Amino acid sequence: MSLPNSRHNLNEAEKIYSKATKAEIERDFDRAFQLYIKAAEEYLHLSRSSSDNSVRETCKSEAGKALERAEKIKIVKRDLTPIVTNHFAKGEQLRILQDSSVVNGIVYPLWTPGGFASPASIDISQPPFSPVQVQNAAVWQKYSHERYIEKETEAPLLSHDIVQHVVSDCSVCASVAVCIEHNHRFNSKLVMSALHPQDAEGNPVSSENGRHYVRVLFNGAFRRVSELADINVARLLVLFLK
Repeated sequence: MSLPNSRHNLNEAEKIYSKATKAEIERDFDRAFQLYIKAAEEYLHLSRSSSDNSVRETCKSEAGKALERAEKIKIVKRDLTPIVTNHFAKGEQLRILQDSSVVNGIVYPLWTPGGFASPASIDISQPPFSPVQVQNAAVWQKYSHERYIEKETEAPLLSHDIVQHVVSDCSVCASVAVCIEHNHRFNSKLVMSALHPQDAEGNPVSSENGRHYVRVLFNGAFRRVSELADINVARLLVLFLK
């Protein structure tokens, strides 16, 4: 979320909180309770989605205050009107997307523009090799800039060069072939544009901390897959799809 949008949404959350305060002063506890909860949801949504550190910290604090006021109202008025969950609310949708971040025990966090998670907080485990891959002595390898320079002078990889063998998933092979052909026809760089970190021109560069990422649309949102550059197939894409 961009800085202007963060500030705008923060202002909206503050307006909701102000309405809740006004309703509480007027002893309209049902409405005040509903508004405090809504304000808390808005603040929590911003605390998770904003790329502005100051906004995130402010929202966490304000969400706590809103929930505290809601709890005090519950003490005063026991028969509050139940809150109906709005499944289309931004906060609820974000919660669902976050809950779907874990697949087969591996975490694929939502993509956050403007920064990368610290290496210590990233799951860098890789899936096991298939029997055919093990038979062919497949290994994970770090991205090497020197190898990239060496490969630049070789003939480019073509879509019909992709054969389903060591990579046993036919959908992966088909996707790789499509990306290669699309790039040759339209210079689209479908894969290259998703690899991070990038330079000012949007080209992938070596990471200072040794971590590389790919931005993938997966389970309803763009997510961060770490260490993709360690995968042999992905390394070939880096070498040949430029």
